[in-house]
Amino acid sequence: MVGSAVQEAVEDDVLGYIDDMVTGGEQVDELTEADRKVIGSIVGQLNWAARQCRYDLCYVASLVQQLAGRGKADALKWLAHGVRRAQDSRGRGFPSA
Repeated sequence: MVGSAVQEAVEDDVLGYIDDMVTGGEQVDELTEADRKVIGSIVGQLNWAARQCRYDLCYVASLVQQLAGRGKADALKWLAHGVRRAQDSRGRGFPSA
């Protein structure tokens, strides 16, 4: 059950998993099927956040989907950027009273 092990690793530490894939020892140009599943899951979450209130995430989510559709490994780099941006909430939302 390699797919479930990958999914559990991603749920525990999304950025850690992506960073390992991006900065890992061997550089690849193509995505694996497991990479595509992870990307699809995370981009789905970014799209949901973009539709709810984080319109700034629309561009990166679209770009990652396009790159992943072509099988480009650069999708992982942009996905890491998008996740970091989604986690950064400074300057967004309503001020607290």
